[in-house]
Amino acid sequence: GRCHLDEAVPYQALDAIVDEVSRTLLSSPARDRPSLEPANVAALTQLFPVLQRVPWLRAADRQGLAAEAHERWRQGAAALSTLLHWLARRGPLLLWIDDAQWGDRDSAQLLSEVLRARPAPPFLLLLGSRDEDGPPAFVDEVFGDGRGDVLRTFGDGRGD
Repeated sequence: GRCHLDEAVPYQALDAIVDEVSRTLLSSPARDRPSLEPANVAALTQLFPVLQRVPWLRAADRQGLAAEAHERWRQGAAALSTLLHWLARRGPLLLWIDDAQWGDRDSAQLLSEVLRARPAPPFLLLLGSRDEDGPPAFVDEVFGDGRGDVLRTFGDGRGD
């Protein structure tokens, strides 16, 4: 994925990643579907409407969907974590977000929640950014409390 300075879509840092997840789900046979709680699916499709193009996600039962917005968000985060686990079982999983210096707070909070899941999905998160003054706020929000194994490299962009 890539963050854009002037883009104003919800969860913009994850937008292209979830688009790719939806394409993968559309091409997966029914016997290989991930096991998701129906209420969590409904919450996830509220966070990322593009997933509604996947028929079996669109048809999810909304019963059990939390009434409180924050709890619905947690249900959606749990479903995203489950999807990432499912993808990682299929092969190595890399989530690459370029221009993270323009990443949005909602995406950072959602990624942070996914990384807090126990067990956390096994994936490599690669965040590319322009760091004139150190790590961008997006990176700090994702990894603010020192969770996970974080390797930060800094350079001047000239390959040295």
